[in-house]
Amino acid sequence: MELNPVGKTSQWVAGLRSMESAKPEGQRRLFDPFAEKFTTEETIKHFDAIEKILPTATAHFVDCIVQRHLTFDAVVTQYANIIPQVVIAGCGGDSRSRRLSVPRECTFFELDQSEVLAFRERVFPAADPQNGPRIRPVAVDFRQSDWTQQLLTAGFRADLPSVWIMEGLLPYLSPSQQAFFISQVTTLCPSGSVMAGDYNAGLPQLQALTKHFPQLRALMEHFQPRELKVSGLDYPENLFILLGWPQVSCTEMEGAMLASEQLLQLYRQMPRSPPPAITDAHRELFAGYLSHLKDPGPDTFLVKETLPHALQEVLWAPKLPPELAERVFEEGKPEDVAVNDPTLISNTLPRWTFFTAFRQEKPPQEAAESAVPGSGGGR
Repeated sequence: MELNPVGKTSQWVAGLRSMESAKPEGQRRLFDPFAEKFTTEETIKHFDAIEKILPTATAHFVDCIVQRHLTFDAVVTQYANIIPQVVIAGCGGDSRSRRLSVPRECTFFELDQSEVLAFRERVFPAADPQNGPRIRPVAVDFRQSDWTQQLLTAGFRADLPSVWIMEGLLPYLSPSQQAFFISQVTTLCPSGSVMAGDYNAGLPQLQALTKHFPQLRALMEHFQPRELKVSGLDYPENLFILLGWPQVSCTEMEGAMLASEQLLQLYRQMPRSPPPAITDAHRELFAGYLSHLKDPGPDTFLVKETLPHALQEVLWAPKLPPELAERVFEEGKPEDVAVNDPTLISNTLPRWTFFTAFRQEKPPQEAAESAVPGSGGGR
């Protein structure tokens, strides 16, 4: 079955997990017996071609994808014990509903394009409700506005907390689509809900700089077909806060830098600058912006040019002008570039970040414990 370019990326990621799973038991960090089932001959040829470009690339990608997958495994296993619904948004070859130990009372909603779900049904074994959680596949298109109704029709309850895993999803949505999607998720999530995923910032700069790094250019052509338009905000955590997720934690990965030692050294020298603080004034501005939208759809929900400048500043970071950026990345010597603010260089570097957001001031487990007498929290 032929998947579209976005669907194929899920097969690539499953291929990386299958490589890790094939390692000897004492050497592997992740064992996903279902990943190989989601891998095709085309996937294998894809990584063979990458190995010819940069022999160490596949091993680096395996490390990055495994760390990402384990990060979100931990979110599911931690919160599925106290939250009855888990939504895997953009499930691809995700096997958590069959692989992780979670209560049978938990329901997994696996959301993706209909073609991806059909491929899953063909290669994955049927769910066993006697020995595992309930599994409900839901065909959706997150770029459309009606996907929430499809989820509700499948039995999702918006009055109960839920765990949302968005692994590898947000980078393939435009900033406006990201904002619209998160706003829709928020309408389905009461207090106590958890949202986790990853996003990329600075990819347009990375794409523009590939002329200086032939290996990086070749890798991006394999990992990002021209049909895919990957983009993102610089400070997505501020968007989550504005949309009603008051607590957000973030962790960065070095995956985008592996094709260039110069980029990697710059990245390590210059950590990401912290996002600007969100104030009540920002919240009021954002609420006013939303109230005046004539067509709050996926392509118009968050358009930089129409946002008040104060909101632009908390979602997008100032960066180096293109001509200076080229000198920095080509030479790898930021000290030779005459800029007064080193954060401009830091902001211009591509970033790959994992996030976990909570629909309340404390994580659900911590909030529950603080309500128990003698636990050290509460009164």
